[in-house]
Amino acid sequence: MESTEFAKTINAYRKVLIVIVVCFSVLLLAVGYLYVKERGKHEDKIYVISDNGRFIARQTNTDALFDFDIKNDLKVFCQNMFAYDQYNYSANIETALNLIDVPGGKRIYNDVKTSGIYENLKKFNARTTIKMDSINLDLKARPISALVYLTQTVMYSDQKIQLAIGAKMNLVSANRSEQNPFGILITNFDYIPYNNGVINKINPGETAVKSGAVEKQ
Repeated sequence: MESTEFAKTINAYRKVLIVIVVCFSVLLLAVGYLYVKERGKHEDKIYVISDNGRFIARQTNTDALFDFDIKNDLKVFCQNMFAYDQYNYSANIETALNLIDVPGGKRIYNDVKTSGIYENLKKFNARTTIKMDSINLDLKARPISALVYLTQTVMYSDQKIQLAIGAKMNLVSANRSEQNPFGILITNFDYIPYNNGVINKINPGETAVKSGAVEKQ
């Protein structure tokens, strides 16, 4: 009799233990689900803050790149690569180089280094501004491709020189950071001819100060 009661007690304890284990497992699954769900919500609200503004810090793939993000990225790149004076020149160039791949960056760096642009900016107390004429995207291409057309204006003393600049490139996704807040990397950058009707023009790949247009006036 006692052994039967003891067996019943053991079985009861086993059932209770099984129920506890099952409940605990369900609780862990529920907690894990809520954690993942809340983490996803908070990731959407994590921002990268830089001099160019505030941007969501979630990385995207090429298929998820938005046209307005790409256009804004290209505007930031061009504004820093082609618009500067002797005081913000180095900082602007560095900002632009953070948005382009290593081969393109090396090409631009070597171009800048041998062109004497900075010396001419100081010599003539010149500054440059740009106006974005158009940005044409092919979002169906892989990688995404872009054609950028802009007008660069060089100002010194009471003189102004306007120059047409065109470029083609591809765009791929990259990790978002303070240096690259849009999470987009420019690749295969190259200059192309562009005729927008301005009186003063130079060869593709040149800027006004680089070409000596300032000095020739």
